[in-house]
Amino acid sequence: MKMNPQTSGRMDELFEQFHNIHRELTSLWLNSILDSWQLQMALVMMIVLWTVWFKFRKKDATGRLMLSGLFVLVIASWFDFLGVSMGWWRYHMVELPTLPSFLLWDFTYLPITVMLLLQVKPQVNPWLKAVVFGGGVSMIGEPLFTWADYYAPIVWHHYYSFPIYIVIYLGAHAISRTNRFAPL
Repeated sequence: MKMNPQTSGRMDELFEQFHNIHRELTSLWLNSILDSWQLQMALVMMIVLWTVWFKFRKKDATGRLMLSGLFVLVIASWFDFLGVSMGWWRYHMVELPTLPSFLLWDFTYLPITVMLLLQVKPQVNPWLKAVVFGGGVSMIGEPLFTWADYYAPIVWHHYYSFPIYIVIYLGAHAISRTNRFAPL
């Protein structure tokens, strides 16, 4: 069954607008962001953080940690895309012009922080770690990234993120503790 022709036509128009905006964003990125100190610093921080994680990770738990980190990455990226789409915040710098999210935050900072917290003192109450993670990320990390002009909250307040980060950490913790893997 075909879609209503008016709907199809309007979707074509919107995707054409999206394509034009993407082309303009790519041009801006190539001419202004590619050589900015913010991009260079983000790339250095990504390399340093992943290097630290690879060096200090618990080697025999790498699969569990990576699965938990992937969960954080996917959820954080989805929330990030939602926030940008809804106009709650925006970015003044992106590592790639193809994504509206901030890779340093979603693909590095959040998953690595969670993976390190999961393996350090694993006997500590996960709720305590979740509160520390949520507070540190929402009350220190987000303001720091705002100060560095990576991130610009529009209608979002840092404390809104606090319970979200708690839930993300608890989800990652649950994934890291699962024993439901069968051999292939």
